[in-house]
Amino acid sequence: MNGPVPVLEMLAESQPDTIAFRLYADMRQRIRDGELDPGMQLRVDWLKSTYRSSTSPCREALARLAAEGFVIAEGKKGFRVRGLSRQDFLNINELRNDLECKALAKSIANRSEDLEERLLVALHRLKKASVVRLSDRESVNQREDRHRMFHLELLSDCGSSWLLRFYDQLASHAERYRRIFLKDMVYDENYSTEIDKEHQRLMDLVIAGDGDTATALIRTHRARTLDQVLTGIDAAIRDKKIGTG
Repeated sequence: MNGPVPVLEMLAESQPDTIAFRLYADMRQRIRDGELDPGMQLRVDWLKSTYRSSTSPCREALARLAAEGFVIAEGKKGFRVRGLSRQDFLNINELRNDLECKALAKSIANRSEDLEERLLVALHRLKKASVVRLSDRESVNQREDRHRMFHLELLSDCGSSWLLRFYDQLASHAERYRRIFLKDMVYDENYSTEIDKEHQRLMDLVIAGDGDTATALIRTHRARTLDQVLTGIDAAIRDKKIGTG
C-alpha cells in the first residue's frame, strides 16, 4: 500500500441505489436496533408485503444479510434473524478485541503524518454527539456513527483493508447486543465526558507511538461496555428470554 488510504475507502463496499440494497440497509438497521426480534422468521411473503416489493429484491437483501451473519439461512424454511446468547456475545467481543489490538499496534507502527489531523477531526465530531438514553435512536445513531469513525481512524494506518473489514463487521454485531440489552439505560451526566477522556487518551497514545499502553487501554475501554451488556444478558437469561450457548 503506497501511502495512507482514507479509512472509508478501505472499507468501501458496493452500495448500489437499488430496491434490494435499500431493503437490506433497512432490515440491517432494524435487526441491530432489536426491532426485528432475534430468531424471528423472515418469510419472503411477509417481506414483500411489508416493503411492497417483489420476490427478487427481498431474496437479494436476505442473502446479503446472511453473508454478514445478521440472518441465518435455513434451507427450505427460509431465513430467520440471528439469535442472541451469552457465549455468542463473548465470542464476538474476544475476536473483535484481538483484531482491534492487532490493527491498532500496526497503525501506530505505520502512522502517517496526517493521522493526527484525522484523529483530531474525528474526536471533535464525537465529543459533539452525546447520548442520555439509548432509547433515543436519533442521538444514538449519530453518536455511534461518529464513535465508529473515531475508532476506525485509530486503526486506519494498519495497512490492511481485510483487517479493518473483519473488525468492523464484528463491531457491528457487538453493537447489536449493546443496543438491545442497554436500550433502557440512562447515562449519568458525566458518562460521555469520562468515555471521551479515554478517547482523548487513546488518540494521544497513538500520536505518541505508545503501542503497548494504547492496546492495554483499548481493552480496558471495551471492558466497560462488556460488563454492562453482560449484566443485561444475565437478566434476560434469568427471565428465560435467551439461552447461554
